[in-house]
Amino acid sequence: MQAHRVTLAAIDAPPTDFASVKNIAAKQLEHEKKVTGMINNLVKLAREEKDYATEIFLQWFVTEQVEEEKNAEEIILKLEMLGDKGQALYLLDKEMGKRE
Repeated sequence: MQAHRVTLAAIDAPPTDFASVKNIAAKQLEHEKKVTGMINNLVKLAREEKDYATEIFLQWFVTEQVEEEKNAEEIILKLEMLGDKGQALYLLDKEMGKRE
């Protein structure tokens, strides 16, 4: 039996400085769209390989990403409407805390 070595590279720390809460929400939406693209690529590959079981399995993730992008877009719209200071943030935080 041949031995193999696994080498793990360091993962860059996520950003911690943002211009505003709206900027954070925009970055979240950008990330969700990136994840959606990766999942869509997996679905495409499953179809090309005629791997229908995997395609069906991935459907849950497709549905979840539709919801995640919608949530991020709604947060951005609310921040545009309410602003991202003081009471507006408090109310938005309270509303988001009720989500399941």
